[in-house]
Amino acid sequence: MEQNKPLRILVISDPPWADENNTGNTLSNLFRHVHAEFANLYFQPGNPHNDLCFYYYQVTDYQIIQRWLKGKAVGRSFTMEAVRQKKSAEKDVSFDAKARRYRGFYATLLREAAWKMTPADTDSMYRFIEAFHPDLIYAPIYGNLRMLRIVSNVQAHTRLPMVSLISDDHYFHAQKKNSLLGAWYHRAIQRRLRKLLGQVDCLYTMSQEQAEAYRLLYGKPLKILRKNATVPYVRRQKQVPLKILYAGGTYLGRQKTLDALAEAMQELNRKETRFQLHIYTNSSDQKAEARKCYDNVFVHPGISYRRLTEKYKECDIALHVEGFDASSFSAARLSFSTKILDCLQSGAPVLCIAPKGNAGADYLQREKAAVVVNSPAQIQNALNEIDAQYVKWQKAAYDCLERNHDIQKNAAAFERELRRLAMR
Repeated sequence: MEQNKPLRILVISDPPWADENNTGNTLSNLFRHVHAEFANLYFQPGNPHNDLCFYYYQVTDYQIIQRWLKGKAVGRSFTMEAVRQKKSAEKDVSFDAKARRYRGFYATLLREAAWKMTPADTDSMYRFIEAFHPDLIYAPIYGNLRMLRIVSNVQAHTRLPMVSLISDDHYFHAQKKNSLLGAWYHRAIQRRLRKLLGQVDCLYTMSQEQAEAYRLLYGKPLKILRKNATVPYVRRQKQVPLKILYAGGTYLGRQKTLDALAEAMQELNRKETRFQLHIYTNSSDQKAEARKCYDNVFVHPGISYRRLTEKYKECDIALHVEGFDASSFSAARLSFSTKILDCLQSGAPVLCIAPKGNAGADYLQREKAAVVVNSPAQIQNALNEIDAQYVKWQKAAYDCLERNHDIQKNAAAFERELRRLAMR
């Protein structure tokens, strides 16, 4: 392949490539400075929203059900131009939206059964792929049988080189290990994942801990992929009271950690209001409870990523938290939250409250990029430390960005690897 010729990359994702969701935001971040053209296969409702990819092929729950009931074809192809001109409306977004509300384990099993009986990788999909003529596949690894099977089938059919990113622990951590069905499902995930890893030519992860844990499983070293700093760094001037910003879910024990922070703030605010906590989350059921229990805690609904970056610029402390109970620790132990980069590039000092052994917290501690608290009992001291050494911890976050998250350096290394595989 000529070095100045754009790569043609087939991206396989579960949600659409939209900058507003985590998968889409990460895809845009990784490929922003890669000289390439893209086509995206995706398997959830919704339209894409990005400025990198032009060609799309979508399969949804609604299409699968329609195949059962009426024998209709599965899958539809369209372009970004059609989305912009509003000529690419889905047949029944309301059905898929309702179906996605049922996120319990038994709903997952029903969805898995439906997609198993009605394969998504049809002749129509393969004609779409052949028309695009990709050089390689990029496919993040998801923790469900549906996506593991689809990605494996597409790679086996096309025989293209494949690059994958695994950012959560889908192999060692069992979601429902206490039930027989849960144990069966986890073993099925493990079998499918082992098969898929045998088809992956280059496997990335975002944490050193996961690279070490998965090395024997993969059979060769994993590569570390750093999300790139894309927001211009502007150093925040400290304002009193200091606004602490947390953005993300409150599941996996994180709500308890946020409660511990709120209690520590109550003590420090006894004489004067020194700290406020602002939480942006889609977990709307936390709103009334948080406001009822604590002063200076404000819970806001989730907002778009673009608006969120603006809110980070207005905060005085960027916060990352994890849960401390055994189950939450096991689920998040090897994961590297993409929110960590959002905190680092906020322009404010970073506070991380998470148990020792969590990959994200250990990274921040190794890099001396944040004030890291490994016990809720240390939160008051951590807040006092940031208040007293504000500029020091601002610089610590910025230095970490410069060392590890430089977009030009990281994108060049990533593209070299992609081109090496495409030339095989």
